[in-house]
Amino acid sequence: MLWFVLVAMTVLAVLGALWPLVMRRQGGADAASEVAFYKAQLGEIERDVERGLLPAEEAAGARAEAARRLIAASAAAPGATGAGEPRMQRLIAAALVLIFVPLVALALYADLGRPDMPDEPLASRKADATTAEGVEAAVARLEAHLTASPDDGKGWEVIGPVYMRLGRFDDAVNAFREVLKLDGESASRRADYGEALVAAAGGVVTADARAAFDKALAEQPGQIAARFYLGLAAEQDGDKPKAIAAYKGLLSEAPDDAPWAATVKKRLAALEGGAAPSGPASAAPDDAHQKSIREVVGQLAKRLAQSGGDAGQWQQLIRSYAVLNEPDKARDALAAARKALAGDAAAGPGLDSLAQKLGLEGADAAANAAPPAPTASAPPAAPAAPAADVATDDQQTMIRGMVERLATRLAQSGGDASEWQRLIRAYSVLHEPDKARQALASARKALAGDAAAGPGLDALAQELGIGG
Repeated sequence: MLWFVLVAMTVLAVLGALWPLVMRRQGGADAASEVAFYKAQLGEIERDVERGLLPAEEAAGARAEAARRLIAASAAAPGATGAGEPRMQRLIAAALVLIFVPLVALALYADLGRPDMPDEPLASRKADATTAEGVEAAVARLEAHLTASPDDGKGWEVIGPVYMRLGRFDDAVNAFREVLKLDGESASRRADYGEALVAAAGGVVTADARAAFDKALAEQPGQIAARFYLGLAAEQDGDKPKAIAAYKGLLSEAPDDAPWAATVKKRLAALEGGAAPSGPASAAPDDAHQKSIREVVGQLAKRLAQSGGDAGQWQQLIRSYAVLNEPDKARDALAAARKALAGDAAAGPGLDSLAQKLGLEGADAAANAAPPAPTASAPPAAPAAPAADVATDDQQTMIRGMVERLATRLAQSGGDASEWQRLIRAYSVLHEPDKARQALASARKALAGDAAAGPGLDALAQELGIGG
């Protein structure tokens, strides 16, 4: 298609140059006609004078005017001034234009253009949208659109779930809030908004989230997400009977292939005192999972301490420590964030709000730090710390977001052998062997010049069973 456009442009340029050369001039014929007219007018004046129809004085003035115009017309006529070009000269000039304009155009394109560059297949252009860079570019375009058209409810509804998958929970809360404001309320929209509030609070079902779920159930009593999170809220409040009843109600109505049923069963088993199968085989995945989370969180903390970061990254670190039930480290990270972002006036309110949601300051922090001791007559009470009761799904969301960011950073900027091993192990813990193998291959390619890295990668691959 591009070549047709270039050829058409060249043809138009050639025609524009040829037009004045090949077209016959009309000026000479017009000038000759005027000369004959004014000569005839002079003769008519003389005849009128002879017949006595025109006085001598008027005849002299008319004769002078006609003579002046005759002289002007004679000057423009061919042959009088040499104004008409010979036909042969015009044809030679046209031939030169026809030959040299395309040759010059082709020479310039060969020197400045890339005629050897093939077209990019449509399939690969579509595939780019699935890469981390493609997703970020798509999100940036949609954000720019929403900045220009903030009343586009459909746009907010599209970007809200994307923010959730990217771990940008505060942005997701704002997106779902805009959807409710612009497109009206519905049970599913209220549930999405409540779920975003829970994620932004580090897994805590806050008062605002409960209100959203209550409204969703009022409109649609069978709304699955709202029922689950209200059960989780009861669990976090220490109301085990209510939480058990909520989970059992969900499971009694769950289809056989419900993807969320496994999560509900795990929480129900924990509440009823059911233990998972014992032994090293069953304990190892949980230990590896926690270890992988802590490694990724530690890497994020190290990077922020060395190079700094924006408010969103600091909030992610604080939430991560809350998810890991490490409130002291969460408070340390909060203090470090306030110190690092002291010059950012917009960051302070966000950190204060997050600290309040996670119970890291004030009365909530004191209660979380010193839960009441169990007595002989009463079982141990569930701690009030919001981070102590975080759903497994929230941990999965957190670690996946961190792992993808680690993968993107290693792909763009590289890293040492330990960072590549951390990424491979993280994919293995997340039960994504294909991604683990891809990361292993990328690590071997990136560390090809490091002789000491190869044996470590081979040993890790053998340990995880992802290939030699």
